[in-house]
Amino acid sequence: MGSLWASFEIIVGSFLHNLHLPFSGTTLTFASVFMVIAFVQLWSDKGLVWRAGLICALMKSLSPSAVIIGPMIGIMTEALIIEIMIRITGRNLISYIIAGGLAVVSALMHKVVSLLILYGLDLIRIFEGLVQYAVKQLRINGMEPATLVLLLIMLYFTAGVIAAILGYIAGRSFKRRKISYETTEQISLEKGQLLFNVTHRNRYSLVLLFGHLVIMVFCLWLINAGIYFIFLPISILYLVSCFVWYKRSLRYLKKVSFWIQFMIITLVAAFMLEGFNSGNYFSTEGLIIGLKMNLRAFVIMVGFTAISTELKNPLIRSILYNKGFSSLYQSLSLAFSALPGIIAGLPKSKDFIRKRSSALSYLFIQTEMLLEQFRDEHSKRPPVIIITGNVGQGKTTFTKSLTEKLISRKILVSGFFSIGIQDENRRIGFDLADIRTGKKMVISRNAPQEGWIRYGHYYFDPLVFQEESELIWEQIKEGTDLIVIDEVGPLELSDSGWHDLIDLLCKEQTVPMIWIARKSLVQKAARKWNVGNVFIFTLDEDKEEELLDLIHSMITK
Repeated sequence: MGSLWASFEIIVGSFLHNLHLPFSGTTLTFASVFMVIAFVQLWSDKGLVWRAGLICALMKSLSPSAVIIGPMIGIMTEALIIEIMIRITGRNLISYIIAGGLAVVSALMHKVVSLLILYGLDLIRIFEGLVQYAVKQLRINGMEPATLVLLLIMLYFTAGVIAAILGYIAGRSFKRRKISYETTEQISLEKGQLLFNVTHRNRYSLVLLFGHLVIMVFCLWLINAGIYFIFLPISILYLVSCFVWYKRSLRYLKKVSFWIQFMIITLVAAFMLEGFNSGNYFSTEGLIIGLKMNLRAFVIMVGFTAISTELKNPLIRSILYNKGFSSLYQSLSLAFSALPGIIAGLPKSKDFIRKRSSALSYLFIQTEMLLEQFRDEHSKRPPVIIITGNVGQGKTTFTKSLTEKLISRKILVSGFFSIGIQDENRRIGFDLADIRTGKKMVISRNAPQEGWIRYGHYYFDPLVFQEESELIWEQIKEGTDLIVIDEVGPLELSDSGWHDLIDLLCKEQTVPMIWIARKSLVQKAARKWNVGNVFIFTLDEDKEEELLDLIHSMITK
């Protein structure tokens, strides 16, 4: 549902963006409420909406755009409101109506809070001036700013109610029709959707991430305290630095509409801020306040853009996996794998509204089909045990002993070990030993060899990689219960060494694997390939008997 929601946001959002319509954010929230309420009729899983909202929000965060924080908060707010209302009042039309109304109102609140954060409390004074001007021109008596805000909230709530009712009708109608899925073309899932690829094209820094937060807070404190002689040079220096460092993420500054917004704020402040109190409809103080508001907004917008970019740091993203969120990571991988196919099957953004009925039918039909595909895709992925420890701790020695015990239990083990070769207490390279045949080959040395690949201090024989890979595939054809790969290291993470063998095994086999990896590389190895469940066994921390039982349960499953 998160993947479908994200595709809906992309298509409808693109359509509204291209039209440059006012209230496009609210319209998108209306459409999202409609879709979510419709899909709630098809699936009754507890916690479905907030989990789908989390997937959709994270998919937004991993999109190429840098300004992600606002949309993420908006999506999660909508999802939580709908989820909470369903939990409190149950799955019924009244519940959906209240949830839909509050979700769309949240879009208004989100916009108001965002504007107040950007421009400060002076924005309220401008708003009051505009309302008084409108009341005077229209000769409406008794219209206070608070009354206008209440009317807006009622309007937004009504829009949410309509969206919820339409979604409820659409979902129930589709469920009653029981359309057959057999004639519908299945979405092809994109392989290798790697969310946490390490790339050197972007420069990330945790210091910069927290530095931006500190600078933004300091700048806001200076401007609120009226210490402009310090605020001006610091803010200008900060903005220039961001323009240099994040020029790719600040492309929106080239848009004319962006600068028009700042001009309007400045002019409105100059003409409306003090006009009704002084009788002079142009105020120098208002002009200065307008410029101050814009500079404040500029610092915040550029700052949040920089923070959004730094949040794409692979180290930040890896928290999803490192802290036990492997299920969320796998869900995101599946959602991303379906996204291109879903978008390709939907009408283009300009035709979406005109063909909305067929588009919704397409999304509904794909729901169960995609769910079955996801289940099937996950079941095809091999489970992986990563045996890890510090350098020189004896990972290979431990795994050799483990393998002997497995073989004694009549378990067929394929794979290889990398045996360190010493010369006068100095490591000069590695030999490869095949587990099934006992065959040994020289795979690396620290002296250069013609035709060998250099990586770090060693030279590797590419023919040995090829020969051992072919040998493993022959053993798989004969039958094997477990594959051991020693080791998955920097070479493999750089798309060399055993990378191609592992990649093919993950795509075409479900045989459980044991990988040996040093501690510093465990999480990168776990994320690099599309594998099933990952179990990490750390020397001196975990028990060998539990590992043997785990392997046995994998093989006899």
